[in-house]
Amino acid sequence: AGGDAGSISINTEEMYLFGEHSRISSSVSGQAGYSKSYATGTGGSIDVKAKTIELKGKAGIFVETKPRGEGDAGSILLETDKLLLERGGRILGTSSTKGDAGEVRLRVNDLEMKGGHIGSQANSTGAAGSVIVDGVGEESEFRLEKGEVTTSSVMGVKPAGSIEISADRVILGDVKVKSDSKSDGGSGTLILEGRESLEIGPESEVTSVTEGSGPGGSVNLKGARVEIEGGLVATDTRSENEGAGNAGSIEVEAEELRVKEGGRMSSMSEGRGNAGKIELFANQLSLSDGGKVSVGSLSTNGGDVLVYSDGNLQMDRGELTASAGGNGGSIRFRGTASIFLKDS
Repeated sequence: AGGDAGSISINTEEMYLFGEHSRISSSVSGQAGYSKSYATGTGGSIDVKAKTIELKGKAGIFVETKPRGEGDAGSILLETDKLLLERGGRILGTSSTKGDAGEVRLRVNDLEMKGGHIGSQANSTGAAGSVIVDGVGEESEFRLEKGEVTTSSVMGVKPAGSIEISADRVILGDVKVKSDSKSDGGSGTLILEGRESLEIGPESEVTSVTEGSGPGGSVNLKGARVEIEGGLVATDTRSENEGAGNAGSIEVEAEELRVKEGGRMSSMSEGRGNAGKIELFANQLSLSDGGKVSVGSLSTNGGDVLVYSDGNLQMDRGELTASAGGNGGSIRFRGTASIFLKDS
């Protein structure tokens, strides 16, 4: 009805949820039947504090606006020393109507994902919420071996949410970190920071892609050492319609940046939007064994690649390219870097 859903607060040493029927949720949902009713209230928040949290086998924590629920979903806050998502464990904010999906915020020291999903998704005209995963305490480490961290919007004018992941060490295996938009609102910003190291492995994708008229979001990578080994980092635009959104930008800030073993960074236009820009701030930059940094367009304006370095740029069977079907893009170097080319 018109009232708000209640909030849920849990404070415990350990919390374990197993199986798809194990769920903690606060939702807004009207009633079906001969005379449909619509819920206009907002969803409640879920706050959990525990030393250990494990979600396995499609168990989950949810804030939801279900069909015939018109209010906004609530938010999720988890504070824990150790969080494990395994075999489909989920932490999600969702909206199926005009209400906005909820924000998901995790404050965790040790995060392990072995087949899980963290996200905020707007499946109708509402906006997606943000997903923020903060590494707290000493030697925080996120090991995301398999799963998804997502925000998305599919219609209307509201944007997909942003994703922020920050810890001392962030390691991505077979993981999709993505903000996708098919709406006029555009996709969200992705910020990944591994203060000591950020590793994006062979099967991983870090993407903010627009397939509608909204603009593509940006991707920012930060860390003392950033390594893209076989993974993909992209801010592409893919709409073939008039008024298609432009691709977003990619920015990397690192002491040492390595793109290798087929790793790719791209801001490309596969439709009618313009390509984006890639900016690399690194004292040591290496492109090797098929590593590629590229901006380009099939039919519209190409983008720019800017490299800021006072150290070394080494290319060994790597590529640094700007191409366009319309106006060409550019590659520019700033600083006092020494450039070494071998088989590139």
